[in-house]
Amino acid sequence: MNAALTNPAAALRLPHGVPDRLALFAEWTGAPLFPADQVVEECDGGQTFTISFLRYCSDNGASIDWLWLGDERGLVVGFHKNTKGMSQ
Repeated sequence: MNAALTNPAAALRLPHGVPDRLALFAEWTGAPLFPADQVVEECDGGQTFTISFLRYCSDNGASIDWLWLGDERGLVVGFHKNTKGMSQ
């Protein structure tokens, strides 16, 4: 079961949809499911991404913009730039 569902406090620290997007990323890519309750940690009275979450995104090619904000624009622009660079 998703950690955010079993630990409501963890879900409150994440934008709406983050656990769902983590699950979709894992399903679509075959990457392991990253635990939603390990995305952020407390830091100086606020919160920051955990090193393990940043490493997961880097190692698996996950877009933080999409996982955190649900922002597809970064994916479209990144793909466009990569494709444009390959055609030159």
